[in-house]
Amino acid sequence: SMAAGWNQYPALLLESKSVPNAAEPPKPFKYSAKCSGGAVIGMNGSIYGQAGNFNGTPEEIQKIIQTLVEEEKRGDNPPGEGQLAFCFNGLMLGGTKYMFTTKLVDGGATVFPFKRGNAGAAISKCNACFVVGIQKSGSSVQDCAEQVQTLRNQLVQAGQ
Repeated sequence: SMAAGWNQYPALLLESKSVPNAAEPPKPFKYSAKCSGGAVIGMNGSIYGQAGNFNGTPEEIQKIIQTLVEEEKRGDNPPGEGQLAFCFNGLMLGGTKYMFTTKLVDGGATVFPFKRGNAGAAISKCNACFVVGIQKSGSSVQDCAEQVQTLRNQLVQAGQ
């Protein structure tokens, strides 16, 4: 099934491996097992694939999608009062509330990292879907964000 095929993508966040990069062969997509869970989720709310300890609820996913749409429309402008924004609302995932840290922008990729104590998560939007990674114990939210960005770039290159 397609779902089984999709699960291989978030599974990369949990692995140490290099995936060939068709566009730039000298720069493979490098994964280093910095996440304990992850998912690729359509902007329609469908979970395309998930791995590890990802446990987002449909309500949480809808809120993430609405916020990603707002963030994309707003670009670099500061959010207005009452607007959906990760800096105001943080991230609710699996019943855990994470606080927003600092948006990372690298080339076409925007990554939103979040922290709660020693735990963390990161989100990055592709075209019609987005990637969520959950920080592995012992790694940093920065590590998690970099891995999420790598998977996002791999999916965008694949037409997602």
